Amino acid sequence: MYDVGAFHSASSDVGAFSVYLAAGPDAAAEAVKLAMTEVAGLRTGSVGEQELERQKQQFRRGFWLGLEGTSSRMSRLGRAVVLGLGVLAPDEVLERMDAVDVAQVDAAARALGDPEGWTVAAVGPGAALRAIWPGGSRQAHTTEPVAPAEGQGLRAR
Repeated sequence: MYDVGAFHSASSDVGAFSVYLAAGPDAAAEAVKLAMTEVAGLRTGSVGEQELERQKQQFRRGFWLGLEGTSSRMSRLGRAVVLGLGVLAPDEVLERMDAVDVAQVDAAARALGDPEGWTVAAVGPGAALRAIWPGGSRQAHTTEPVAPAEGQGLRAR
């Protein structure tokens, strides 16, 4: 595996928790299987007090560092206005974060770990893609590059 990470994006009424990874064609299916197993494991585990506190400390540090840059400060304020959330003072943000408890995190993790809500997107050779998501109740679409005709770029077939 070359790279793996996770991020979230939130809107006023929906959001997404995303896991991304990069792997060679020979390792792609195993890498996706491992990532899916980890996310599915969120349904049965617990974050625990110690891990929650560690993550809160990390959030605090990143939040304060983010306030040092004009761009990130304005992005935070703009996002709050666009989403209709109201602008919170930095201390209010941290108070709300501190109010989050293990039970709330575990409930969110159980919802995220439900494979019924998952979508998988992959880029790569068709055989590797079919190995990652062989079908079942979901359909997979593969697009492989086709040798371009003279004067044309790559096109899907």
